[in-house]
Amino acid sequence: MAAVYDLRYGPFPLTTKGIDGNKVPAKIGCYALGALNKAGNGIVVLRVGRSDGNVNGRLKQYIGASGFEECTHFLFDVFATPEDAFDVECLLFHDFEPILNENHPGRPAGSDRCCPLDDCTGG
Repeated sequence: MAAVYDLRYGPFPLTTKGIDGNKVPAKIGCYALGALNKAGNGIVVLRVGRSDGNVNGRLKQYIGASGFEECTHFLFDVFATPEDAFDVECLLFHDFEPILNENHPGRPAGSDRCCPLDDCTGG
C-alpha cells in the first residue's frame, strides 16, 4: 500500500454552497468524494479525481449526478501543476481503491508522466 496523502481541505458537503462557501478555487486540484464517516471528521472514499484547471467546476459536476448519490461530502487540495495533481490522484487511487473509479487515473494532457508507484502498470 502507498503512503497516504492527506487532502488538506474538508470534509465539506458536496453542494454548491459547500463548494463555493468553502472557497474551492478554480485552479488545478485533486479531490476525494464519499460519505461522511461515523466520527464526522472524514469520509469513506468512494471516488477520487482531479481537475487540471478548475477543481471548483469539476466538483459541481457531481452534484445530483447519476451514480454518485452516495457521495455527500468531499475533500480537496490544490496544486501548482497537473502532474503534481496526477501524482496525488494516483496515490489516493491506490490507497483507497474507490468503488466509483473504474480505471486508473489518466495522465494529464500532453504529459508522459507515469504513476509514482514503481509497481504500477496502470498509468
